Amino acid sequence: MGLFGSLGGVFAYAACLGDSNGESCMECWVKRIKMGTGLLGFSGRSRVRGAFTLIELLTVVSVISILVAISVPVIESATHKARTVQKISNQRNTVISLNLFASNNRDYFPPSIATTGVNDEDWDWADPRLMVGYPDRYAPRKHRSMSYYLKSYLPDPGVLICENSPNKYEYLNEMWEAGDDWDNPETSNNEDPMTGTFCFYWNYRGWLTDREQIFKGPVRASGGRGYSKMLLGDYFGSDMWRNAGQYGSCDSFKKARVTQSTDVHADFWTGGSIYKAVPEIRLTAAFVDGHVESYLSTEVVKMEVSRNQDGSPPPFEEQFKKGNFYIPLVGLP
Repeated sequence: MGLFGSLGGVFAYAACLGDSNGESCMECWVKRIKMGTGLLGFSGRSRVRGAFTLIELLTVVSVISILVAISVPVIESATHKARTVQKISNQRNTVISLNLFASNNRDYFPPSIATTGVNDEDWDWADPRLMVGYPDRYAPRKHRSMSYYLKSYLPDPGVLICENSPNKYEYLNEMWEAGDDWDNPETSNNEDPMTGTFCFYWNYRGWLTDREQIFKGPVRASGGRGYSKMLLGDYFGSDMWRNAGQYGSCDSFKKARVTQSTDVHADFWTGGSIYKAVPEIRLTAAFVDGHVESYLSTEVVKMEVSRNQDGSPPPFEEQFKKGNFYIPLVGLP
């Protein structure tokens, strides 16, 4: 019943107050309301609406499904962009911490945690993502934990993990606090290494296979001829023992799946094939001067882990290879 019908009923009640046809005013009023008539002359009938028909229900479900299909990718994209912004902020904060360390240490950055050899005869470079190295493989006065050098400058280790990686390492904070004494409680080893999701390039050496030259990470904040100015960046590599024949990245990409963490390794994304096109990923790297630069996964050169202290070949034999790591072109000197 419409608005005017209701108003008509109200006026009808007022009109029938003096009616003497035998009906009470209330009975007269209820009767007029039910019929939808009143003094204003409007009339109509109330139409009772039933339940949705099957066609209407299917239409509503279809519309909702379409809206969900449209909104989910938009939400995922917005979430990824927000995490990327946070990741860039984290990389900048790490650069600030490293420069503060250098300013208090005669312009030098900390030693690389991936320097696992004592001298040139038994040198053994490791994965550049290493945050805690292997025990009993360091020269005197060297430390196997990154936190030994940076904890007072960088109290939150969360900034050293890529925001777009699948998950953070479960014992990240405990590892950072323990320093050289880090021991994963889930292993039987006395001391454990730990591999993160960024590549840490300060004081690192590697062999650029395609260019046949040594990659030299920055040693001093003031720079140096032939040295890169890139301090750290997203992990992008391939053909490791955990993802043989495939690409891996700390940042997600199309059709990638999660390579689950181990007791000593963080999660990362895996997909594609080294025998096919490189998956397109937009990655970031941070430099000595504090700026963070983005680049595509196709704008890189391949680096292999070297066995020599200066980063020169030969790299590891095929059965002992530690995978490929891709250095952005913008990170070359």
